[in-house]
Amino acid sequence: MTRRVRETALLVAALLVVETLVAAVSLAGEEARLPAASPPGSETLVRVNGRAVTQADLGTAYLVRGIPPERQPALRRSLLDRLVDASLIAQFLERRHIKPNRVALDEQVGRILAFIRRRGEAPDDFLKKLGLDEQQVRDQLSLPLAWETYARAAITAGQLKSYFDAHRRELDGTQLRSRHIVLRVPLGAPVDWERAAQRIGAFRQEINSGKRSFADAVQKYSEGPSKRNGGDVGFFAHRGTMPAAFADAAFQLKPGELSQPVRTNAGVHLIEVTEERPGQLSLEDVRQTVFERLAVQMWDQQVATLRGQADIIWIQPEAPGTVP
Repeated sequence: MTRRVRETALLVAALLVVETLVAAVSLAGEEARLPAASPPGSETLVRVNGRAVTQADLGTAYLVRGIPPERQPALRRSLLDRLVDASLIAQFLERRHIKPNRVALDEQVGRILAFIRRRGEAPDDFLKKLGLDEQQVRDQLSLPLAWETYARAAITAGQLKSYFDAHRRELDGTQLRSRHIVLRVPLGAPVDWERAAQRIGAFRQEINSGKRSFADAVQKYSEGPSKRNGGDVGFFAHRGTMPAAFADAAFQLKPGELSQPVRTNAGVHLIEVTEERPGQLSLEDVRQTVFERLAVQMWDQQVATLRGQADIIWIQPEAPGTVP
């Protein structure tokens, strides 16, 4: 998955959309952290095959993702890109007369409204505080549920099996034990990130050439708390414990192999897998996870095809007064 901001699953898995809406709702008691209400009006920012993506659409997207005002300018273009993708997919599904499952849609909307009621508030009043109404909630959920309907018809049993077989180690409950060297890097410092990656590459060469053991390199170079344990971070599954980039890199390794430099919010890492506990889960145990991954892939592939054919006119990609 290589899109600019990797949140396609937000638009594919209806449950994740619910969770983002619930997250926005849960900020109600913390008014200072609430994002600004969706701006009024329908100023067109982008046209996608003649269909407008408006300022109101963008404002709603900020709201349901809980993006505060101070972060909105930096995320504007990437979020507009995702709205363009969503418009392309919506048009694709409309041409095929594919609609969301009504029962599932009612159920998901009901979950959000019930969440609000459990807070002791009236749903209409509370959504209004966020600049939303029930129809906007339904609109946010309709596209991912319609895509799920399409994907369930399009993804075959053979594709599910092939994907599981190709990614069995990530999906069957396998756990890896690893140790690492980490160099801390301040967020937003690209030169420092590059310098740290070069240093990690040099450590890797030292270890592979036999000039220094991994254990010695940890003690000499690592800047993380795991240094006290020789860099050991224990056993972990593919998802749930370690940062995704760290786990993805580790699950590409066999015991004894070293990764290339891996970047996470914690810094830049050199990873060595030291042990492996094989998993026992079957395809039937993880069928929904496999389906969701394939649905994300299918979304990305379809968007790429549709973008190549689309008439996309950017009218206001940058916020007014912003220098591109």
